[in-house]
Amino acid sequence: YNIFCYVSIPKMGLCKKPQKIFEKSEVKKLMSKLIEGKIECPFYIKEGEYFIRCEGVLKNTECVHRFVSNAEKTRYEETVCSCFGGRNCPHHRAVAVLYERNVRI
Repeated sequence: YNIFCYVSIPKMGLCKKPQKIFEKSEVKKLMSKLIEGKIECPFYIKEGEYFIRCEGVLKNTECVHRFVSNAEKTRYEETVCSCFGGRNCPHHRAVAVLYERNVRI
């Protein structure tokens, strides 16, 4: 990946050449933080490589949704977790119904 960090030099009014090229693992971490800032679903906990972790249906549990690829996971986060408060997600609906009926076990 070619993501560069530029350093400004105010006295000269110049920018130095790229000072750092981020490693692939660093880019993944940065991208992960970007998507987490867009998530609207109240049951979303975190994401990682190939998975999304959400609040579980049972009290004090978590549910892990695994995807075939990171691209699939990212597409799901962008189209489901980040839209309409996550209400288009079947897992969101299952957990929300239990909260509404106050029957979580």
